[in-house]
Amino acid sequence: MPTSYGRTDQNALLDKYTNDFTRIDNKVRFVTEFIEGKLVVAGRKKQELVADLIKRKYTPMPRATNKAAPKVAGNIDDEADVGESAEEAISGAADFHYLLSMPIDNLTMEKVRARRSACEGTSGGNA
Repeated sequence: MPTSYGRTDQNALLDKYTNDFTRIDNKVRFVTEFIEGKLVVAGRKKQELVADLIKRKYTPMPRATNKAAPKVAGNIDDEADVGESAEEAISGAADFHYLLSMPIDNLTMEKVRARRSACEGTSGGNA
């Protein structure tokens, strides 16, 4: 019979895997939309790009300083992370760092396939 401590560990592990899955899923969708020309990144202001990501329902994920569950897209009541620049705090760019900081060589179909495989491995093993 699991103890409450064991249940807490299971919940923490479930949260971690859910966050990992969401992160990978968003990266796959971001790269796919970039490749298909649905999402234009080059030549845009960061604040405009972040607004587009929110509109497209990408999940904002604060950096490792706050390990809580992902924020809800468009929630302007959340406080800015410590260490953000004023511009990043206003625009929400820090919450999309996991997408906007990907190296250009990650924006290829090969990487999409690899991430889809990782995503399927994450969701398929313990269902």
